[in-house]
Formats: sequence, structure tokens, C-alpha cells
Amino acid sequence: MNSQPSNHYSLKILAVAGFEIDVIDFTLHETLGRPFAADIRVTSARQDINLVSLLDRYALFSIHGPHPDAALFPETPPQLLRRWRGVVSHARRLSASRDEALYELRIESRLARLGEGRYSRIFQHQSVPEIIEAVLRRHDYRGHEITWKLRPAFSQGGEAYPKLEYVTQYQESDLDFIHRLAEKAGLYYYLVTEADSAAWETIVFGDDVDAYVRTGRDPAQPPQGGVKLKLRPQAGMADNEETLSRFELAAQPIRAQIQRNDYNYRSADTRLLSQGGPADNTPGARGVDYLWGEHYKDPAQGLRAVRIAQQREHCRQWVAAGDGNCLQAFAPGQIFKHDGPTLAPAPDGWLLISVQHQGGRRDAYRNAFSATPADRPYRQELFTPAPNIAGALPARVVAPEKTHYGAIDLQGRYCVRMPFDLDEWSPGGDSRPLRLARPYAGPEYGQHFPLHQGTEVLVSFVLGDVDRPYISGCLHNSELTDSNPGAYWDSRNLIRTWANNKLRLEDRKGEEHIKLATEFDKSQLNLGHLVNGQRAPRGQGFELRTDGWGALRATKGLFITTDDQPKAGGKQLDMQAAQADLDNALSNMQTLADMAAQARALAADIEQQRQLMADRLSDLQKSALLAHAPDGIGLSSGQHLQLAAGGNLIATAGGHADIGAIKRFTVAAGEALSLFAHRLGAKLIAAQGKVEIQAQQDDIELAALKQIRIISSGDEIIIAANKKLTLQCGGSYLTLDSCKVEAGTRGDIKLHGASLSAPGPASMPTPAYDFPSAKVVEPRDHYFTLSNPSSGKPHAGMPYTITEPDGVTHRGQTDGSGKTQTIKSSYAKSQLKIVFEPQGE
Repeated sequence: MNSQPSNHYSLKILAVAGFEIDVIDFTLHETLGRPFAADIRVTSARQDINLVSLLDRYALFSIHGPHPDAALFPETPPQLLRRWRGVVSHARRLSASRDEALYELRIESRLARLGEGRYSRIFQHQSVPEIIEAVLRRHDYRGHEITWKLRPAFSQGGEAYPKLEYVTQYQESDLDFIHRLAEKAGLYYYLVTEADSAAWETIVFGDDVDAYVRTGRDPAQPPQGGVKLKLRPQAGMADNEETLSRFELAAQPIRAQIQRNDYNYRSADTRLLSQGGPADNTPGARGVDYLWGEHYKDPAQGLRAVRIAQQREHCRQWVAAGDGNCLQAFAPGQIFKHDGPTLAPAPDGWLLISVQHQGGRRDAYRNAFSATPADRPYRQELFTPAPNIAGALPARVVAPEKTHYGAIDLQGRYCVRMPFDLDEWSPGGDSRPLRLARPYAGPEYGQHFPLHQGTEVLVSFVLGDVDRPYISGCLHNSELTDSNPGAYWDSRNLIRTWANNKLRLEDRKGEEHIKLATEFDKSQLNLGHLVNGQRAPRGQGFELRTDGWGALRATKGLFITTDDQPKAGGKQLDMQAAQADLDNALSNMQTLADMAAQARALAADIEQQRQLMADRLSDLQKSALLAHAPDGIGLSSGQHLQLAAGGNLIATAGGHADIGAIKRFTVAAGEALSLFAHRLGAKLIAAQGKVEIQAQQDDIELAALKQIRIISSGDEIIIAANKKLTLQCGGSYLTLDSCKVEAGTRGDIKLHGASLSAPGPASMPTPAYDFPSAKVVEPRDHYFTLSNPSSGKPHAGMPYTITEPDGVTHRGQTDGSGKTQTIKSSYAKSQLKIVFEPQGE
């Protein structure tokens, strides 16, 4: 579909045929950093044009002027002055007459189509230019349609465009997203849609004066270039000369100081305040522009943000506006000068910011423009609002690999999958690591519950900034159900981990309890109202239990008691009752010790007991253990029970002390053993077996105030002494030794019997006692034989003396066969000593 060639303005819509259109008038807007848009009214004899068929069609809008040779060659076609390449974005049928219909079409830059739709995406570890180019390539922009004219080192001390860890596009069009990033980063762009361009539309991005168009649309001209225009009030296109008809200049104040500040938790001690401003006493500079939270990471990036803000201020300090008919070299990004007075603010000319073109059948072409001095980098105002999330979004925790444990990094952060993200990422790389907000945190301390893969979390945003997410909480859902649902949980409080480690607190009246438990060896601490898994009562008080090992350890001391302490109102080491019982025991033991000492028995070591209670047990001054129960203590073992003390072992009873053993009961003392009974006597009874009392290295003393009875009810009584036996009573005596029996008295000696005989000397061997074997040794027969060791001939008549260990001697001579007399001795033959006395010596 083409317009009539008789007009200065023509519109061609590609891939549409069957009718002609004629341009009535148009208004076209161009702005630096924005797509162009043209509203064009056309007429056509075709009154039923399908408007939908026109949408999204490529279109060419051209402006022609008289050819310079037209006067000489009338047939010379008009000269092409300017052409825009775009896309039909809107179409309207305004009115119709019998002959034609009036339509209005909007032609916009191909780039403007990026403003259609809303998208949400995440970009990671890319610079702003890389992100913008990635978005453009999603819309089929090719490499030669995107041109970057950037300075390699924009900021001092840092990268011009560093890799950004995390950038979010949230519910905004791709065009708005590009504008938002470019405005903040200090980028601008202009479009090249000229007839001689190889691409339909080329986007040229710049960040400094180097990218300005110096002559025509050719950026290759030297920096001093620029279009030279004449300033002629009321000039028109009829003059066939491009001129400015109006040029106005306005100044406005700028900020005296720019301050930017932020906080980076990765380097929390780094001060990120950056500031700058014009030279002191700069006219028109006032006020401070202080902004916190621009989201930069280090001082170098902060300085870059300040410089961009300063340059943005400078760009709006001087603003030129005017009208004219300049067309061929009059587009945003172009530098121009005029022949009027040279103005101090723009020694290098003026940079066109916006141009509004107008014209029609009845109206000559004209334009209105705005410009800024070309000696400074152009910085757009922050027109495009950043998306702001005032609330929170649900997300899921992700991990590089499937694991049962928390997917956490060394800084306690987690990666999450955002609900709006439709892109594919490597496992665990769906987001940057996010911090987890906790109710309590500090240096090397705080509250920590690791989040597991798949956990639903709430993601909030610092200042609502979509690029500054953090995890603010966790949620249950239909898949990851709440651990405390339904009835009975209106009063239960619970902390339970993935492995079923838990802390449960029950608040129901009359059933209050606390349970601290782990599944390993079923180890638990239960306090209060004890229940089982079915909530059935199983006890009260407390229970500390495990299927594994247990240890109760207190370095300073341990007090175990069943003493009453109502409502936990007393002190922790309130041991008055225990102290009273110990004092009473000490008093009782002191009394018994005094009585034992008076009876010449060994007394208890009372001083050690007193020191134990005063210096150790009282208030647990040392690492001691004290156990007390007012109504009794029981210790029981299915096997053995050991009581051991490095010092004294003390046991005191106010009543009886009963010790029983089904088998043996042994008492051993390294020094002495004392048994003392004060009032009712002592009994030592063996129902079966012998009773043995020994003094292996000393005497045995038996003493009684009254009778001493020794009775053998079924056998004999044997009293034996190796050397001498003495019986005394009232001065009378009877002594027996190895060779004599003597009886003496001051009175009479009476012998009663049926007869009295004295046949001659006789003796009976005395039994001995072997202490190592604890046995009585009865006398045995021993003899020795003396012979010549060489010939074996017996020595007869040889005198000898045999001596027993206790000193008893036996003398005689060997007989004809060399044998001694046979003697009875309780000692072994090896214990006897024999000495021969050769005759004649």
C-alpha cells in the first residue's frame, strides 16, 4: 500500500496491496533514549480497509523536497530528505465521505514493540550492556543491529560495567526494563533508520560524548564537528534552506552536593558513603541530594553512582528549546550549532534531546526541539519506575544435588526458585544465595534451623527492591504439611527438625509438660505431665532416659535430693535438711567414738568426717556429690554394687545397720579392725563351718568382767602351746612345758578318781598351726639316715642333735643301720635342722 507521490510525505506499508493512501498530516516524536512514534492521518478511496491486517506491518515514512535541479529539469523526481522505518502499531478509521475515508495510523520504531507484554526474569552475573543485549536478542535483534559506543573505563578505580550478581525483571515490559537499566547505568541510545542503513533499524548505545553524532548521521566525523544552522526567525521550508526560527535558553539550579550510601553485608565494616558536587561557589548550586540504598557493592561503584547523578544534574542545568525546519540532520543524538551569538554554556554546540516533527498537505514542515550543551555526557532522568514488591513472594529452596540436609553455604545463605521464573538453570543456580532473616543473631551465635531442599519460603525485599531479596520466613503447604495440625494442637508448642529432634511444650491446663527428645537411642528429657505417643498419661515429674549410655556430670558439685521445695521458691543448693541429717550423723558418730575410746576400742576418725561435711559437702564447696531423701534411699543392682573411697568410707545409722550376704561377707583392714558394742554385747556365730580367730604375728587377748565359757557340745577342747601352758586362779596355778608339769597352791590339792598311777615318763606331740594355709598341723614321724656318700656304708653310733623351728631339740646316736631315733614333730622334715657330732672331736 503506497501513498500518492504528489505529496511531500509518503507512507508505504509493506506486504499490503490493493489500495492507495495519501498522507494528510503527521506528527512524529523522537527522543534520545526512546523509540520514535508517528501519528499519521491518511485518506484512501478504499473505505473498508481491514485495520487488523495493517497491524504489525513494516512501514516506511518518508519526507521529500524539491530536487536542486528541478528548475532546470522539471521531470526530476523530488529529493528524499528523511526516512523512518517502523511498524504499524495502531490503526483507526476516523470518518468517511462518498469519495474517500479518513484513517489514522501510528508508526513506531520496531523497538517500541518491546513495550508490549509483561515479563518476569532473572539475570545473574551479567553486566548491564550484556543484559540489554540479551533482551534484544530475545526479540531477534542481530549483532549488526546493536551498536555499543562505550568508554572502557567510565569510573575511577573500578569496572565501567561490572558483572551484576543478580538483576530481576519483574512484571514489566522488556522496553521498560531496558530503559530502567540504561537510565540508572548512565546509558542512552538513539535509532538509525535512514534509507542508506543496512539494517531496518540500528540501536546505538552510548555513555559519553564520543557517541554523539557530529555531522549528519555519521559518527565518524571529528568531535569538533556538528551541523551548522542559521538562526532566522520566521524562516520556512519554502526558502529551500534549513534554518532555526526560534532558539530559547533556560537555566535552573542544580544540587550543590550528591551523596550516595548503601550497605553490603559481605563487607559490613566497609563505609560505602560516596559524595561529590560542583566547585565551591558555583552559581545556582544549592541543596543536597542524599540517597540511601542505590544497591552498589563497593566504594568504586558508589563513586560511579555519584558521578552519574552529578552528570544528570549538569544535563538539566541548561536546556535549550526552539523551532525550525531543519530535517536532514536534525535527530536526537545529533550535535548542531547556529550562527547566532555564541553562548557560554555550549562551546561545543548543542546535543539534540528531542524533536517533534509536524507537516501536512496544507502546512509546511516544521519542528520543535529541546537540547542540552554537547560538552558533557548525557544522562537521562530516571523516568522509568523500578518495580517494587512491598510484600513477599513464595519460593522454594533449591540445591545443587538431592540431599536430605540443608542446602546452605558458608555464610548461612540459600538459593531459591522464584515462583515467576520460567527459565532453566543449572541445579541450585536458580538465584543468588539469599540471606535468611532470623529472630536472633550475633557474632558466632544466633538461632539456626537449616532449610531443606524443597522448603517453601517467603522472600521479601530490602526497600521493596526486586534485586535485593532475602528469606523472611518459611511456610507449610499441601505438599509439605504442618507438623501440628488439627485438634489437641491448640495448646501444644513444638520445635521439630527434619530428623524428628524436637522440643515440645504443652500448655493445656493440668497437662503442662515439656519434652526434649532425639530419635537416636530414644534419648529424652520429659518434664511435668508425662504422656506416651497416644497422649495417655504415664507419670508425673520428670524423666531423663535413653536406650544408650548416660552420664550426669557437674564439675563444681552435684546435689540430688527429694526434699520438698514448694513452687520452686527455694535456692538451688538449699540443703538444710540434708545438713541437719549429716550433723546428726556426725553427732551420733562422735558419741560412739567417745564410748569406743573409753572402752579402749578403736574410735572412728571423727575429724575427717567433720572436714568432709564442713569443707566439701556444705554448699558443695568442692567437687562433691550429695544425695538426700527424707524418707529413704534405695540402691539396687542385679549384679554388683561397688562403693569405693580414696579416703575414708563412712556409714552412720541412727537405728540399725543391717548388712547381709547370701554367700560370703568379708571385712579386711590394712591396719586394724575394731568391733565395738556399747550396750547389748556382741555375737559371732557360724551356723555351719569353723570359726577361726588368728593373730598371725602377735597375741590374742580374751577378757571379760564376768564368766568366760568355752564349751564343745559334741567333741573335745584342745588347748595347745608349743612352749608353756599356764592356768591361774586366785594364786593357785598349773604350768605345763615340754619336760615338766607343775601345780601350786597355798591350800590343799585334792585329786578325786578311782585310781592314781605313775608308770613313768611320757609325752604327747604338740600340734602346730600353719598360718599361711590357716591349718592345724598334727605331729608326724620323722627320722634321718647317715651313710658314707662314697661307699654308701652306714655310720653307726654317730651322735646328733635335731632342732625344730620353735627351738625344741632331740639328741641321740644312730643305730647300726645309720638311722636316728624316730621323733614326732608338727613341722615338715625340711624344716628340721640336724647336726652330727663325729666322735673324737
